[in-house]
Amino acid sequence: MTLRATVLGLVCGAWCVPLAQAMDAHDWWQAMNEALMHQTYHAMVLHQSKGRFERLQLWHRLKDGQVDEHLLSARGREIVCSRGEMRVIVPQAHSVTIHDFHSASVLRSVPEEPLHVSDYYQVELSGEAPLMYGRPSVVLWIRPKDGYRFGYRFTIDVESHLPLRSEVVNAVGQVEEQWLFEELQVGAAVSDAGFHAATDVSGFSEVRANTSESAPATKVAFKSIAHLPPGFEVKQWVTGADGVMRLSISDGLAMLSVFIEATAGGPFIQQHGEGQLGTARVVSDQWQGHKLTVVGEVPRETVHAVAAAMHETLSGSSAGGEGMP
Repeated sequence: MTLRATVLGLVCGAWCVPLAQAMDAHDWWQAMNEALMHQTYHAMVLHQSKGRFERLQLWHRLKDGQVDEHLLSARGREIVCSRGEMRVIVPQAHSVTIHDFHSASVLRSVPEEPLHVSDYYQVELSGEAPLMYGRPSVVLWIRPKDGYRFGYRFTIDVESHLPLRSEVVNAVGQVEEQWLFEELQVGAAVSDAGFHAATDVSGFSEVRANTSESAPATKVAFKSIAHLPPGFEVKQWVTGADGVMRLSISDGLAMLSVFIEATAGGPFIQQHGEGQLGTARVVSDQWQGHKLTVVGEVPRETVHAVAAAMHETLSGSSAGGEGMP
């Protein structure tokens, strides 16, 4: 250990712990999000979901008011974000797909705190002070007050405020998904070279994703859908150039996506299917000449409740009301 590291350790031991004790759960939540957005860091990331593991490297920084980020999978795929663009590189397909990028991070494992979070979640510190990778940490819990949403548990580094472990937890305490930050480097230790693609994309096909979307004429009918689970509401609704209507439904933390599209099967075909992709539940129904798909990283009951609410809205619309795309 260097002299500098020894001094930093002594200083942190003297004042980091009292400072940590002075912060409440909401302070830690805000500090964690600010650290993820504003700090420069590099980490080896282990992602675990339903028994599947993936190792990635993540570089992140905020430079000149814009986020630069690079996510590199051990399988070769990578995402490079810079100047408002996200480039998805798939070496096996020799392709690069370009999307608009307006997020704080590619990894959406840490939600921001919504205004009315206390209506549906209990936000608290666990009281634990674990050492994780030798770093003093605190544990932040965001516990749901009902069965319509998952909980979140974050083990946060006291010094950097970055989440060393982010977990999605179900009603019986099982971890549905987790992200682990290993070999964390912060600040000047992070090389500029990490923000450039590792793959030589010479000769790769390059496609810009179609982002042109327009609001449907019947959007007001979707603004308030009856009988959604408590706290959930429509946050966004757009119709793409492909004619598919997309709705985002959220309680501020948990998020579901709803897709509505016309089908050629006619009004008398009725089909139902459901499944799971990682931690995401999926329900799909086809009836009355339309297909409805609901996807969300939420409990099964929530996906079905949202699908039932959409059924009611769309069936009422087909009987003469508004809202059918």
